[in-house]
Amino acid sequence: MADRIKAMAFQASVYADRVTMEVEELPAGETWSSIRDAKFAEFIVRECARIAGANQAENMDWNIGEIIKEHFGVER
Repeated sequence: MADRIKAMAFQASVYADRVTMEVEELPAGETWSSIRDAKFAEFIVRECARIAGANQAENMDWNIGEIIKEHFGVER
């Protein structure tokens, strides 16, 4: 797994730890894993949006999918 993805996964885990420690009981259906997974997905979406925004103006003939895969170190 690429370093950036590992870092986001770690940050999501830290976030889930903090959230679960701050409450006595989680809302129905919520688990540490569901909190972590939602935050991890949010981090990925935000990073993808940032990449798209940063590359849009300078690369009018760009392939955003390839740019995002390259950013995260994901191969075809």
